[in-house]
Amino acid sequence: NSLPATPTVTTNVYGFANIEISWTFENKVYYQYEVYASKEADFIPNSFNLIHSGQTSTYMYQAKPNETWHFKVCCINSHGERTDFGASYVTTTKIDDLSNYVGEMAIDEALIGTLSLDRGWVGELKGNYINAKNLSVTDGNGKRTLNIDSFGNVNLDVASLKIKTNSLE
Repeated sequence: NSLPATPTVTTNVYGFANIEISWTFENKVYYQYEVYASKEADFIPNSFNLIHSGQTSTYMYQAKPNETWHFKVCCINSHGERTDFGASYVTTTKIDDLSNYVGEMAIDEALIGTLSLDRGWVGELKGNYINAKNLSVTDGNGKRTLNIDSFGNVNLDVASLKIKTNSLE
């Protein structure tokens, strides 16, 4: 009729919301470990927040991003006696714009820096100000119909051109 020391609990977050709960462990057939979880810091462990029971030293818990979880672990022997609860808490990763995870990928330029269209296909480009040096447009047959070079020269090769204006300077 013995008990180990109160479990020392550690938590780690993997990815955005996978929480690994680990605790000190004695490998004896008459010891079972129970893991309880809650979003409340001062929760009282009960059957509703029991997430794991067994002869293990680690448990992987799936939460959601940007949540804080509190965990309590105890050991119960074959006589029904338990240790005090070891505790730990962790906050899962907040997802804003993913820039802290994909900073070196092509999406970095779309979110924060310069939009580089040589890295993807764009169906429609809209903007109030577009600096269009070395711009070319091709039609559906691959024929270049508009070309603007870096000196400001504009070349058109179009089937029709319509210009509507109130004044022309």
